[in-house]
Amino acid sequence: MNVEVRKARQADAEGIAIVAGALQIGDERPVGAGKTGFLLWAQDPETYIRRIGISDQFVVAEEHGQIVGFLMAYSLGALSKLSAEMSYEDEVLRIFDELYEPSTIYPDQVGVLPSHKRRGIASMMDRKMLELSPNVSFATVIGHGPIRNEASIGYFTSCGYEFVRELEQGEWTLGLYQRLREKPSGRLTSHSPLSSP
Repeated sequence: MNVEVRKARQADAEGIAIVAGALQIGDERPVGAGKTGFLLWAQDPETYIRRIGISDQFVVAEEHGQIVGFLMAYSLGALSKLSAEMSYEDEVLRIFDELYEPSTIYPDQVGVLPSHKRRGIASMMDRKMLELSPNVSFATVIGHGPIRNEASIGYFTSCGYEFVRELEQGEWTLGLYQRLREKPSGRLTSHSPLSSP
């Protein structure tokens, strides 16, 4: 396999948008989407350029000069700065602010071209993100309803994320998942909502 996984550059934005567009479902919500994996809303190249600019954890997979996958992630501190253009994250941001340090990494979108799935590319990108983010924790949200994103749940749990709890954001039920890489801070105690069943 001739796939190179590296930190994203702004020049990668067009290729990232193509991968995202191949996986977007928007409001169509086909029945099988949860089993195949999907991006709800792909972004335009300019948005990906801005996200690359604020992230040290945004990675891409490239094969023969073509972007075939990407993992867009950034710190919760950066996510807070993006909140104006991510209105669907209001409740998520509030929960993250209560439970995690600003250095916690939030994997926001992960996608691999359909023609390149089942080759371990997403796992390679996760390993690169870990390399770029030593000794920090990770937290993300995954759709549980109206579509249960089984593919993303499988991916993140295989990478060591654990389900914490569900939260409501508009018409969506989201599952909060975390992967702790360091000793929990004072924000994360045995009495925190993370410990409740």
